[in-house]
Amino acid sequence: MKTASIAAFTLFATLAARAELPLVETFESEAEGVTPSGWSGGTVVSGGLTAAPANGYAVTDAAHGRVLSVLGTADRSVDSASGQYQSADILVKVALPDETPTAADVADGARFAVAFDTDGRLLGWFGGDAFVSLGSTVYSADTWLRLTVLFDHGDKKVWIAVNGTVQNEDGTAYAGSGSCLVGMSVAGVSCIDDVVVRNESSTVYDKYAAVKTSGEAAVVAAEGGIVVPVNYLSKQNVAQTAAGANSKADGGVLTYAEAYQAGVEPTEAFAITAAEPTAAGIVLTFPGSWPADSYEVKYGSTAACSDGTVGAESFVKADGVNRATIPLPESGVRYYKVGR
Repeated sequence: MKTASIAAFTLFATLAARAELPLVETFESEAEGVTPSGWSGGTVVSGGLTAAPANGYAVTDAAHGRVLSVLGTADRSVDSASGQYQSADILVKVALPDETPTAADVADGARFAVAFDTDGRLLGWFGGDAFVSLGSTVYSADTWLRLTVLFDHGDKKVWIAVNGTVQNEDGTAYAGSGSCLVGMSVAGVSCIDDVVVRNESSTVYDKYAAVKTSGEAAVVAAEGGIVVPVNYLSKQNVAQTAAGANSKADGGVLTYAEAYQAGVEPTEAFAITAAEPTAAGIVLTFPGSWPADSYEVKYGSTAACSDGTVGAESFVKADGVNRATIPLPESGVRYYKVGR
């Protein structure tokens, strides 16, 4: 058998509507060494994820000490009512195949599948004789990825995202026809965790979307009726509460909820990347996805940066970076500090 990691989602057009989603499985409550209820194969093992994927866990309030190990095939049926939009989230441990997968490796009846080639690039199968490339990124063996798949059964399209980044922006027509998800198959030598299948309201994919083990959306309500996924707040390193969502970063003009609503990406710690002397002063360049005027730059002759603060009117955002002009007072400026 090839060691290809294939996650196939099977759709049937004629199946009668059944129970409402979501399906949420974390394998934490399963006994080690057994095949979990509802699965045709795979065994639960300990020693799970050591860190969350780049856009967070699919299930936010679960432990991640146990996963489902697959050697061969593991199928899972899904109770799913018909709905135009549905999604499937799954954490996958990358396994590289001995040979690049072909259509013959896809589970019977599948309408869509993903796999990795021998170098670790993601492939998609949408019908026909071969897999197609889903980007040039090379994923290392044993790396954990969060794979998210969004279906539009009305237009018969599917979108695939890895760690929150959509791989096919316009969507791709999937094989055959179908009106609901009824099963998935994982084949090869790999591990999976956090299996979440649910109905969606549209084709808009929120990379920070997550669910609780109860199946509820993992979100908080903020002022102004803004609903913020807890994964977004976690990435911002603020409390995953209404208070955290309504708070502002130091020197910021937007709350975290307002930043989320505006489509602002979470910003990791950053440093000034360039300082250029000009007639008007020192022009500082620093990264950041927030609106330029939500930053604050302090400057001074000592590390305390207590001589002054640059006003928002001096900020410019262009080409994905921010720039601010710092005056050159007679006392001399040797230190700069950027905050939000």
